[in-house]
Amino acid sequence: MWFSFVLACVLCTALLYFPGFLVTISTGRMRWHDSIACAPLVGVAFYAVAAIVLAMMGTKASIFTVVLPLLLAGALLAFVRLIITAGRKRGSARRFPEAASEGNSLRHSLLPVALYLAAGIIVTGFVFVRNLDGAASMFQASDNGTHLNSIATFLDTGNYSSFLGSYYADAGAVSPFVEGAPSFYPRAWHELVALVVEVLDVPITLGVNAVNTVLLGIVYPLGMHSLLRRVFGARLRPLLMGAAACVAFPTGILDFITFGPLYPLLLSYALAPAAVACFIDLLSPNASASYRICRGALFATGCIAIALAQPSGIFLMAVLLAPYVVIRSCQAVRGCSDSRGRRVTVAVVASLAIAAIWLGIYSLPSFSGVVSFNWEANDSVAQAIVDVLLLSMSSHSAQPTLALFVFLGVIIAARDPQKRPLLVPYCFFGLTYILCSATEGDLKHLLGGFWYTDPHRIATNVSIAAVPLAVYGVLFLYGCLLPAFEGFHSRHPEFLTGRTAAVGTLVVLGLAAFCPSLNIRGYFAADTGFGAIARQIAEQNSHEAANVLDGDESEFVEKALNIIPEGALIINSPNDGSVFAYALYGANIYYRAFALPSLEGEKGESIVIRDSLDDIETNPDVAEAVDKIGAQYVLLLDQGAADAFASVDDGETEDALDLEKRFLWSYYPDQWDGIEGITDETPGFEVVLSEGDMRLYRIVA
Repeated sequence: MWFSFVLACVLCTALLYFPGFLVTISTGRMRWHDSIACAPLVGVAFYAVAAIVLAMMGTKASIFTVVLPLLLAGALLAFVRLIITAGRKRGSARRFPEAASEGNSLRHSLLPVALYLAAGIIVTGFVFVRNLDGAASMFQASDNGTHLNSIATFLDTGNYSSFLGSYYADAGAVSPFVEGAPSFYPRAWHELVALVVEVLDVPITLGVNAVNTVLLGIVYPLGMHSLLRRVFGARLRPLLMGAAACVAFPTGILDFITFGPLYPLLLSYALAPAAVACFIDLLSPNASASYRICRGALFATGCIAIALAQPSGIFLMAVLLAPYVVIRSCQAVRGCSDSRGRRVTVAVVASLAIAAIWLGIYSLPSFSGVVSFNWEANDSVAQAIVDVLLLSMSSHSAQPTLALFVFLGVIIAARDPQKRPLLVPYCFFGLTYILCSATEGDLKHLLGGFWYTDPHRIATNVSIAAVPLAVYGVLFLYGCLLPAFEGFHSRHPEFLTGRTAAVGTLVVLGLAAFCPSLNIRGYFAADTGFGAIARQIAEQNSHEAANVLDGDESEFVEKALNIIPEGALIINSPNDGSVFAYALYGANIYYRAFALPSLEGEKGESIVIRDSLDDIETNPDVAEAVDKIGAQYVLLLDQGAADAFASVDDGETEDALDLEKRFLWSYYPDQWDGIEGITDETPGFEVVLSEGDMRLYRIVA
């Protein structure tokens, strides 16, 4: 299975990079490492748009209809570019004028890219992949029911469009809910997983883990490399330090793996840094028109890719880029006049314009459902402030070493006008986190509404904005340590040189930020940021842990499907884990979502079945409803669970209770009385398979 996982990672990397790289490198206006960083923007945007167009045409999506056209187009563009440049002797400075300040030495090109890749792969391997309980293990959370069922529907129907809004589009499926017109939901991440699974014929969960591994270990670090080159310019030392800094935050995009899980947002945020870099280049004051057109087109392409992955990434970019827009506006005026007052006026006008655009989008009806969503405050203001300062946001363990670097970086940036713009997104997101985790009110929604006022999402924003500040903090500390150690070495030449001692000290401090949790039984215990998230990943993916669908239940479902006719409709109680049976085993289950929609969205026969299925022998309405949907079997994986909940107070059904089985917030036993009330003695049902509290019944009424 792990060999298939490696193949899936390789395939995902090829899908994200190879076709897009052919397109970006053929522009002739980009350095090779920027072409690589921007390649996923092209690939994801094309695949997602192609899937929508194919669905409108009634054509099935596949590796040939989605990927091959971009591959052929990229190859053609690269070939044309090769012909155009053949025989021309151009210096690198003429072809890439923007690279003149950096040169083309190995130190300034290959080494940083290799370091960012190494940092991403090592951290992802040790923290994420190493803690999977097998290559196809999965996090059994409510959001993952949505993700897995969407991918399964893609594969069954060949419709990979973001306008596919139903889990019941596959042949033979019967929906208990009223199916409206297709609505938009960003599914670029789901499409990417579906492509990997389609080609390699691997389990969906393995495809999920492989795609997430590539996003964490390759796409995000290479995108950050491209972005930090714009922040640090030609200085190699801070750029190299950025390789460790960009993967040093457990509160960063790693959090999307353990919370939600927010896999589509992971793709969105992994793409965002490269798109931000393109926009910064677009505003470069000395850039040529062709260079601006190239970067502008790539930025627009990136916006399409991010919007079709998860639109919250657009607003992350907006905050990161706002200071650059203001600065470039002031610089444009400075070229015409030396008036400081005019530049201040332009800065104020630009800032007000940005705020007006933000408020305008916030007020749009199409965003009302997002910005009005409320995560209730559960911290005090003091606690939220401490969490921001110690990087212990959203219940993560504190990161004191990293927090020190960020704090020093804030001080340095505040004192240097050239670095001061880096404080704007960091302060904005820090304030937003405090408001969303500790307060209620309109301001909370105005600033944090585009992230559902969710502290987890906003904590990731804080972490991304803090990366360059952490690097400047490390540089400042190095500048303090170097003369001290050099002075010591001058008095004691037998000891390490000043530079070696300073670098060694920073390496030790840096490694402390990645240190796993330490437990010396009976004496000492320390839960570190990475240690805590690694343990969380291991627990969430464990096959042995009490879970919504545990190992015995998985085996029972497979046995049941081997007994019944293929495609037979099965009535189920989704919160017992059977919600995963469609995505994992292809079972034609009736309820494919954990939570019920509003009453207006449910069909009458579904309500009758949920409330009264156990009365099928005595209630003709029930028999009529079952006959209408054509159900033949009933699957129960936690028979008697409702009785265990009888003694639980209302509102305490979240996550794990003190029960042998794990249930999510979506489980309200009274909603499933008719199904879960069935026993071996209930008239109208025949036991087909029985193990412990698991049953498969045939409907015989």
